[in-house]
Amino acid sequence: MPLSAHCFSTLATSLGAGGLLLGSAILAPLSSLAAPQPDSPPTVQVYAESPQPNQPSQGYLIFTEQGESLVGAFYYPQSEYSCFTGKRVGNTLKILALPHLNDPLTSFSVSLDSLEKRSTLGSAAAATLAACRPDVLAFLKQSQTAMETQPKALPQRATAGN
Repeated sequence: MPLSAHCFSTLATSLGAGGLLLGSAILAPLSSLAAPQPDSPPTVQVYAESPQPNQPSQGYLIFTEQGESLVGAFYYPQSEYSCFTGKRVGNTLKILALPHLNDPLTSFSVSLDSLEKRSTLGSAAAATLAACRPDVLAFLKQSQTAMETQPKALPQRATAGN
């Protein structure tokens, strides 16, 4: 079940999210996610609030990283999740959470320093990540189409007396 905007915000804050970012600045190019890049195979990363595995009340952050592009999810085991896309800058993720129903787009900067890096990916985490990939690709394609079809701004004309 996808996270609501409020739950996502709470989870992102507890996972070390910083200030909000401009969403369009972190959209990954569709081409970088749609086709595998031979020089950079995707790697799966798992981070958690708790060093103990599978804690229902603890948030987890999972993502694949391919080049500069991320596809991932925030989730609580046996509960909700929310998909995201973005990019990694150092040890910080600049992410854009995909909207659910009428929720607005939400962007965050999440520091990985405050989280526990996990070495294994459980089956529930793998399934969540697999569910997010087509959603992220569809969202990016829709966003790209919307940007391409928006009318271009007309240049301002100088008025007499200026």
